[in-house]
Amino acid sequence: MATKKIKTVLCVRNPKDTAVSYYNHMTGIRFYDYSGKWENWIRPFIHGKYELGTYSAYLNEWQEVIEAGTGFPLHVIYFEDLKKDPASEVDKLANFLGIDACTDLKTQIVDVCGFEKMAKDKFSEETKKAFLKGAFTFFRKGQVGDWKNWFTVAQNEYFDAEWKKQIRGDTMFTFTND
Repeated sequence: MATKKIKTVLCVRNPKDTAVSYYNHMTGIRFYDYSGKWENWIRPFIHGKYELGTYSAYLNEWQEVIEAGTGFPLHVIYFEDLKKDPASEVDKLANFLGIDACTDLKTQIVDVCGFEKMAKDKFSEETKKAFLKGAFTFFRKGQVGDWKNWFTVAQNEYFDAEWKKQIRGDTMFTFTND
């Protein structure tokens, strides 16, 4: 009997933008019950003190799996590339999935999966009150490089130094900062 190998897509994002996004989710979603300030949050984040552990460990583990051979088809997408050239990334994804999608379908996918469409509020007022704090919206900005509006020079230097210690020296993951 043949075993079907499920295709997997791994989407990764610049670690600094990931930090900002995670902070906003923690402060905006009731479940976390977090109301701390950014300046007190960034150090515990880089050291994995929140529920998801460190982002560097997550990426290091993925690299180990990829190097060992995943045993299943894997496609890595960078959030920054999706923002820069969504049509090209949809082409690559369709190719990976073995889908012969026409230009019109790919254009529709880019449109429907674009940040603006996804960010349109689809939560009922009841759901918002139950799960979200105040005016928080699940899709905040969807920008690349917004971390520059959050990190102080000292925080940026600290983050870079800690990241360099944590991420593999031969990391396969390279991120753009804007």
